[in-house]
Amino acid sequence: GNKYFKDYFKIPIAIHEKDAKMLTDPKLNLSVFTDNIITSPPADIFISEQTANILLGKMQLKFIHTPGHTQGSVSILIDQYLISGDTLFYESIGRTDLPQGDYEQIIRSIKEKLFLLPDNTIVLPGHGDKTTIENEKVGNPFVGLLAR
Repeated sequence: GNKYFKDYFKIPIAIHEKDAKMLTDPKLNLSVFTDNIITSPPADIFISEQTANILLGKMQLKFIHTPGHTQGSVSILIDQYLISGDTLFYESIGRTDLPQGDYEQIIRSIKEKLFLLPDNTIVLPGHGDKTTIENEKVGNPFVGLLAR
């Protein structure tokens, strides 16, 4: 849907530089193995933890580079809400068995970046139920015990 949203809303496509090639290469985005080959327009903007001044309405977006699911995985903090994508789920973590995945790296991203956020931060994952940083520190079997 990238082309549709880019054209319809007149907005740029933004991605971390380390994942940019996945937009245009069906082998890298693994869609070549499905009935729905995905070739997106290329990125207009590369985002990183240093990216500033991107607003969603009046809300300031803060990007947190959280590699592990892919090398360019990014979580987005908006006030007390964290959109964690495929990095952190309710009592689980993102897959690391696909190309670019790295189990140790995703655990480091969660422990050294996401678990530094306030406990009451509401986590909105790419799949499944919402959670909080506090719940994941205590109840996530992949990283919870490691955070104590």
